[in-house]
This record gives sequence, structure tokens and C-alpha cells, in this order.
Amino acid sequence: MQQDSSTGAGGTYTGMSKYEQVIEWVFRKNFSPGNVRVRFTRDELVEAHDALGIPRTKNIGDIPYSFRFRRELPSSILETAPQDSEWIIVGTGIAEYQFRLSSSKKDNTCWFLVQKSLREI
Repeated sequence: MQQDSSTGAGGTYTGMSKYEQVIEWVFRKNFSPGNVRVRFTRDELVEAHDALGIPRTKNIGDIPYSFRFRRELPSSILETAPQDSEWIIVGTGIAEYQFRLSSSKKDNTCWFLVQKSLREI
């Protein structure tokens, strides 16, 4: 997984990792204010590499996986979410994904229920 800072199109330093640049490009391409779901495909991840002029990631599917389970989305994406909400990425099919707005309050409630269940075991 690429986590180091890299250069963008034209070789200028961006301060963002390759994964961050790609996911941000895909989000910006598909996002409109008011969206609660933003669809994208694996092909768009490849398109982002080409548009940004950066080398393609060998395991392209690791980009959405990384932001689903290991990394926080770039602040430029997080800042578009309404207060008390956050963007998450979900798989919706073969090589198809969505950014979805998730209520932080809802997530905290689910976490509370999980913790309560574990205490009762």
C-alpha cells in the first residue's frame, strides 16, 4: 500500500498519498452538494491515476478497502459531510462502490449495543 507523499500531475508536491489523491479525485468527479450516496467503480480508480499522472496502483481494489477499514478519508472529503454525519465507503457489487453518508449518532448507538452484548456474555 502506498502511504508516502507523492507528486501530482506535472510533478508538483501535493502532500497527499497516492491513495488519498485517487479517492479524492473520484469523489470530486461524482459528488454534488446534497448527495447522500456517491457511486463509483474500479474503472474510475484507474481513470483517476491517469488523470492525475501518477503510476497505477498494482492492487487497485486496495484503495477503497483501505479507506473502509484502515485509513481515514482525506479531510477534503470529510468536510463535505453535514454535522453529525460522516462518509463511509461500501461495496455495492463487483468492482462497484458508494460513498454513503452515515449518521455518527447511529454508529455510536450500534457500538453501544455491541459493547452491552459483550458485557452480557
